[in-house]
Amino acid sequence: MTIRALYLPAARLTFDVDLAQRMFEQSRRLLGDLPGIELTAPDTLLSDPAELADFVRGHRSATDAIIFQAITFVDGEFIGTAIDLIDAPVIIWGLREPGIGGRLRLNSLTGVMAAANTLKFNGRTFLHLIGNPDQQRTELDLSRSLAVLGLAWRFKTTTVGVVGTYPSGFFFSDTNNQALHEAFGISTKKYELADWFSEAEQVSEQECAQELRFAREHIVGLEANDDTVGRLARFTTVARRHIEADHLSTIAMRCWPDFFERMHTAPCGIFSQLTEEGFPTTCEADIHGSLSMFALRELTGGAPYLGDIVSIIEEENAIVMWHCGFAPYSLAADSEGARAGLHPNRKIGVAMDFGLKPGGVTLLRISYTPQGYRLIATCGTALDKPNAYTGTSVVVKLRPAVTNFIDQAITEGYEPHFALAYGDVTDQIEQLGQVLHIETTIL
Repeated sequence: MTIRALYLPAARLTFDVDLAQRMFEQSRRLLGDLPGIELTAPDTLLSDPAELADFVRGHRSATDAIIFQAITFVDGEFIGTAIDLIDAPVIIWGLREPGIGGRLRLNSLTGVMAAANTLKFNGRTFLHLIGNPDQQRTELDLSRSLAVLGLAWRFKTTTVGVVGTYPSGFFFSDTNNQALHEAFGISTKKYELADWFSEAEQVSEQECAQELRFAREHIVGLEANDDTVGRLARFTTVARRHIEADHLSTIAMRCWPDFFERMHTAPCGIFSQLTEEGFPTTCEADIHGSLSMFALRELTGGAPYLGDIVSIIEEENAIVMWHCGFAPYSLAADSEGARAGLHPNRKIGVAMDFGLKPGGVTLLRISYTPQGYRLIATCGTALDKPNAYTGTSVVVKLRPAVTNFIDQAITEGYEPHFALAYGDVTDQIEQLGQVLHIETTIL
């Protein structure tokens, strides 16, 4: 997704104009080189609110975010003028003062604080960063902040396909559609699982050949004559048709007992393949679980996992996450590969049976209570361990004390499903909560 950004380099010409001009040129060049951004920028510094207003009026119709840079000190009238003309989230960007002693050459930090005060007073959403355009950290902070705003913006066009109903007693899988839309802008579209089964029965071998080939290229140990592999390909083909026709971003689907009884196949391989292909799909019709996976995929760029927290290993400050046969193929440990197996309870394929690869990870749950939404996240390290149980699993050494994490999860009534992806994006999740005005807990 490309985010359309309006760059507003504000400066008073009573400060060091030559330095301000150099900072502007470097900053504009940096922004223009960032991936995933369609930049609209002026040719010169914007040195008074009227000049800024004229520029904004000419470009406000195609803006997803404002990058307001206080190159020197500027008062609140600058950003106040911008937000009077355009309703978009703001990134405030400040520069470092060149040194101590002599003339105060930029006073950018005071300008940042004045802008933040104006935005806060007017109830407007903003993020901020301090750094010069030639610093590597600045590029990283800009990219991360733009990714957060891009995700918040994409939520507004996100549709979750809800296929079937959640199993009896899995109340946490449900959602309040009105609250979901008010908090994120997200919509749901409901389908009957039986209809998708009927459609899958009509898919020809030729029509599902691409999905069959994808499965055989990525799954280790598939039996050539296993009928469940063909059923995986046919059902995945049907799901892809609905994804494309209805512009679905993610799917929450009922799995048991229906797949075993109607299709005589495990749903785990199907959900794993769809998630590997870029469409996060959760079992047990867990709507917020699917959105947690979607958010992590958008922030990390990698395929996400969803699992239960099933065990504590106190001596390693670790938890074990498991599910009965779901995991995207690319998450398999290199020593195992994405190995095919049978569902541990039903003894039907295709299910995944492997341990996840080692590396730094983030855990996330988009959680809902009658009091509203909350984001819950932590990070840790997926350890290089063999598969803990039949199905898929990962041992995660947590950043917080494991007993404190579990105590808080139970005390606060966190849902048992957590999404996991590789990389530490907890700072961005905290920013996301700030942008969406949602309670956020980073453990």
